[in-house]
Amino acid sequence: MLSRWKAEFLERASTVFEKKTQETEKLKKEYESKQEHLEKLVGQLTVEVDWLKKKSGLK
Repeated sequence: MLSRWKAEFLERASTVFEKKTQETEKLKKEYESKQEHLEKLVGQLTVEVDWLKKKSGLK
């Protein structure tokens, strides 16, 4: 039984790791996209806060 499982695993091992790699790449791209969006949002909000401070005379 174990030798059969081992043989099946060895036949399909590359597909197991390829799937994992594809899922990992997909998650990495999603994370990077979200990170980029949040960085842009922080920059935009910083500019808005600075503008509001300048207009209100606090700066």
